[in-house]
Amino acid sequence: MRLELAHPEFGRGDAHFAAGMDREIVMRQTLGDLGTAIKLDQVPVMLGLPADSPDRRALRFVPAALRFRRTLRKGDMLPRELVDGSPSWMPKPHRVARAVRRLSLAIGAPDVPKDVESDIPAVCRELTRWIHDRGLLGQTRVDSADLIQIATDAARVDWLCRAIIAVQQCLGALARTAAGRQNLQQSDAARATARGLRDAVVWASARAMAADQIAADTLAALRDTPAFSARLWPKIAELRAFALDIEPLMERWDVARGRRGGPTAHDLDQMLRIVSVRWADFDPALFDLDRIRRDLPGRNGGSVSAWGNSDAE
Repeated sequence: MRLELAHPEFGRGDAHFAAGMDREIVMRQTLGDLGTAIKLDQVPVMLGLPADSPDRRALRFVPAALRFRRTLRKGDMLPRELVDGSPSWMPKPHRVARAVRRLSLAIGAPDVPKDVESDIPAVCRELTRWIHDRGLLGQTRVDSADLIQIATDAARVDWLCRAIIAVQQCLGALARTAAGRQNLQQSDAARATARGLRDAVVWASARAMAADQIAADTLAALRDTPAFSARLWPKIAELRAFALDIEPLMERWDVARGRRGGPTAHDLDQMLRIVSVRWADFDPALFDLDRIRRDLPGRNGGSVSAWGNSDAE
């Protein structure tokens, strides 16, 4: 399913949609040597789109889609999170391979080859035969595709949990900066700035722990993979949206801690400014998949024409 937009301006040059530091959605475009940024709600006015036009309906997908990807262009695939709730991103193969090894240990299977990353499907086929030969699941049948999906979802959760730990470390550094301010007024202001981020980290940590518990229940996943996915995918979607939303702060944090001597006071001040713009308050509804999808065209009796093509991503 693609973002279908008919007006030629949407396909001109490098035109694309993105979220600014304050989360406001804009259409960016380079005109000569100048870069332009037009607020999303002003785009239909600027282009003279009729009130009932398919383009106006399609534009309603843009804010939701940008919860799960960094940019969006005319003709891009819409994130699968909006279509069927499944994750639209893939972890790196070495993470999936590590998840396959953990899966084999959880069910007592022989050690998988060290080079599992080179042929994950073949390894999963061998594990499937081992499971069936020993009647581990009784009459329940699984195939290698189920094992690959379970391992891939577990790898997604592992990556997200590690991302949350990095955010926790960043928050700790910001808290130490606030505590170290000699000026009490500055210290209180820094603490207040980081409060919204703290609330977000507490929420994300709890969601990550819940997702990790589901992903660790290997036998339940094997016995009923669709039910396993139905429980896990919404949590993966919420945490992925959170990780993308906090990415500008974490990019600055990665650069700062990579310097010799670690982050400077100036680095931390810059990060506090980002937090003050994007994370002054925390609303978990920003990442609630059901809420994100609820008001999309075609969800509650609305038009489905804005979905465009039904090609699978």
